[in-house]
Amino acid sequence: EFYDLSADPHSLTNLISAPEHRETIREMRLRLTRWMEETEDPILPEFMKVVRAAFSQRRKTLRAALATWAGSAVRAGEILAAAGIESSRRGETLHIAEFAAIAAAAHSVPAPSASTPADALAVRPRTDSATLEA
Repeated sequence: EFYDLSADPHSLTNLISAPEHRETIREMRLRLTRWMEETEDPILPEFMKVVRAAFSQRRKTLRAALATWAGSAVRAGEILAAAGIESSRRGETLHIAEFAAIAAAAHSVPAPSASTPADALAVRPRTDSATLEA
């Protein structure tokens, strides 16, 4: 998000897509990345991966867009839940702090083991004896 606080003190008009601000936004992103590098922010590598993944598939929910990065859609949903972010949102609706929260939460959600088949991670309908008899 990008606002002109002198003209819009209540942050009502998001100018992130305005062509006249493209260069300023690019410079601010570079400054943020440099600061993260200078301070050796441990989230930076994961943060950049999350941002790339979220924007690699526009018009997709975060859960779907982050599935490859996370290892599965199920784990992406768990990471988003741990970060306190609704999995049905889209990448373009997130604040920078929310991308950082996702990157940080990835370390708290265990990755599936290499021996776990991908289809074992899918949610399956319950089959119990009552269902089998019917």
